Amino acid sequence: LVQGEMLARAIEAILDYCGPRAYGANLILSEAINHAGYELPPQAFSRFFGFVADAVRDLLGPDWTPETAAAWSAMIEDISAEAAAAL
Repeated sequence: LVQGEMLARAIEAILDYCGPRAYGANLILSEAINHAGYELPPQAFSRFFGFVADAVRDLLGPDWTPETAAAWSAMIEDISAEAAAAL
């Protein structure tokens, strides 16, 4: 149940991060800080969002384009940099 909730919140944060950025960036930063208390390094966030990207790529199949891959990579890079800067 907890893992499903984490994934749902991550997807909501991604959608917001790619759109209005009303809360997604702050949610990701606060979770980076929370997880640091569990000794989870900020790099784990980039790996996690990379796993989400892999799952979306698998679901999209041939609709996953080089542009989509580049957008996901840029987002993951931004998230990783922000998470690292917060700690």
